[in-house]
Amino acid sequence: MKPDYTPKDALQTKKPTLILHIGTCKTGTSALQMCLAKNQKFLMENKICYSEFHESNKFHLNLTLALIREYFKKNSLQDGAPVDIPIGNIPITSALYSQSPTDIVNRMKHNFYKNNCNTMVISDECLFESTIWWIFPLSLNTERLLNGRRNYIMRYFKEAFQDFNIKIVCYLRRQDDYVESLYNQWIKGINTELYNVIFNNPSSDGGKYKIDEDNAPNIHMAKFINGMLNIDYYNILSEWAEIYGKENITVRTYEKSRLPKGIEYDFFANVLGLDNNLLSELTLYDEVNVGFKKDIIEYKMAAQLFDLPSEIYDLNDLPALAHLSQSNKKNILTAKQAKEILEYYKENNEKIAREYLYRDDGILFYDKIREEKDDYTGLSIQASIDISRELILMLKNRISKE
Repeated sequence: MKPDYTPKDALQTKKPTLILHIGTCKTGTSALQMCLAKNQKFLMENKICYSEFHESNKFHLNLTLALIREYFKKNSLQDGAPVDIPIGNIPITSALYSQSPTDIVNRMKHNFYKNNCNTMVISDECLFESTIWWIFPLSLNTERLLNGRRNYIMRYFKEAFQDFNIKIVCYLRRQDDYVESLYNQWIKGINTELYNVIFNNPSSDGGKYKIDEDNAPNIHMAKFINGMLNIDYYNILSEWAEIYGKENITVRTYEKSRLPKGIEYDFFANVLGLDNNLLSELTLYDEVNVGFKKDIIEYKMAAQLFDLPSEIYDLNDLPALAHLSQSNKKNILTAKQAKEILEYYKENNEKIAREYLYRDDGILFYDKIREEKDDYTGLSIQASIDISRELILMLKNRISKE
């Protein structure tokens, strides 16, 4: 349903702008969103509105989930509810899922016009693919329902914000690094429900890269890549371009060489257009979503395979584990497999470079590719013993306090 809020006495000579930041995941989005939320007053003073976001993580997951709920309701799926599990530190709650997209957008517009803004920012990395399949039961992840809700969400903004000029902004991370980082994040919050949804999900289609499970670094990484993970950036961008026009889509790459001052500075300077004098007033946010040591990841997945006690998940925040592994810079995905993934998507990545970034050389990602010396060699016996010792000590201390 189209939101019904319109300004009563605003006489605008030109349409305001909606900047729709659609992702992708693992491109510093949490840091950027925290920065946007922390600098609301600064943004308002510069006629930029960032409001009505999900309070716990300062982004607009609430709107995306509300749209999925509305789509399910319109298709008579009254039991279409997400699995009540946390992903990282994002709580997926019934209250959040039950909100109305019309109400959310009306409050956004009310705040926007009340403060005489000319630019609104909506940010949610889940918008890129617009399915959030990993928080829903398998029955709600059929091809029809995945395509249906993706199309419903993508088209929603064109009608709901027809009084705005809509600009799409998307940051992309090289596929092999994206897979590695997302795998790390999901394992941090893994539990039985999340495990079943992610690793037992059927393959999404036959046109995506598939990793040979026999030669994969571990069975979980193979299932992860071969499941519903979609890293064909060009095809997804093409769906957005079909609705909003390729000329209204800005693509930026999440690489150290391209973002020397980080995504916050890049977004505020090159997307919002604020000058250097204003940027000096920014309040930045500390690092978020810090990656797990590779040994901890592998230990947690072993706990799943052998059905160890649920207390294993308390390893997430155990400070004593911080020194146990020096393998944080290593990669579970091997250099050979990373190369195969990039070769598979090379043609479509070149299309993005030429069509969205206007690069004649067709190069999308410039950062150095990984080498065999960066490969993770696996969980050693000593590392397993060290982690087990810390876990036992933690449980012992907990029992003594009860």
